[in-house]
Amino acid sequence: LAVPSEEVKAVVSEFAAFQLNQPNTGRVSGQERLANNALYYMNVRRSWYITSHRYKKDSYARVALDRLYLDYKEFFTNHTTVSDMNQAEYENQILAILEKNTANMSNDELRFYMNEMVIYSLKEAMRDGNNRVKRIR
Repeated sequence: LAVPSEEVKAVVSEFAAFQLNQPNTGRVSGQERLANNALYYMNVRRSWYITSHRYKKDSYARVALDRLYLDYKEFFTNHTTVSDMNQAEYENQILAILEKNTANMSNDELRFYMNEMVIYSLKEAMRDGNNRVKRIR
């Protein structure tokens, strides 16, 4: 199973372009709000996988999903904005996190879930007009 999939690459590119065009209104910039929303929805999908599969706290799958989420949390916390000059690098870094977390993984089902976590979180972040989604701490 290819990770990141072509769909992930397309969604990441769409997300970076969408984020680039967010206005700076209110106390939180549109770009920062979008990054926060992406983390929020990634956590929603991660939690759904953990609950629906009843992964135990120390199971391989749960540890892998948690590690992926924490890597994205660190990235989006430190990279809340994107510019024309760094858009390609921003996209590459998002994809590299997924690649790094699946590099030595042979479980195709878990690789699929990780692809889907990224797709779901970025798509939902772009759809969500709610500017009150709170930063995940």
